[in-house]
Parts: sequence; structure tokens; C-alpha cells
Amino acid sequence: MVTQHTPIMQYRQALQIAKDNNMFVVEKDGHYIVYRKNPIRNIYLGACSSAGALFKKVSSCASH
Repeated sequence: MVTQHTPIMQYRQALQIAKDNNMFVVEKDGHYIVYRKNPIRNIYLGACSSAGALFKKVSSCASH
């Protein structure tokens, strides 16, 4: 049986994955912006407009 995750659950999971993989998420004007932490300068990884897209983006960046 496939479990359906609500947008809030996807958002929370994305934040946890980001935190565990040295990234962080900024919410601005209804969009989510993903950055990788770097001592010199934070690195922009991409932006998303929904919790589902954010989860996919963070998961993808974490696996590379």
C-alpha cells in the first residue's frame, strides 16, 4: 500500500534531509530556495514553488 504524504509532511521531511546534508531552505514570496552551506559563501542549488517539488529537489541534491 502506498502512503500519501501531505504537503506539510513533505516540507518537514525536506527540511530534515537538507539539515542532515549540510543544506538549508529559505522561504521567500511563496517559493522555497535551496542552498548548500559553505564556509566562504552559500551555494544556490535551486528554487521550487511547492512542497512536493522541494522534497524532490532536496532529495536529488542530497544524493549527489
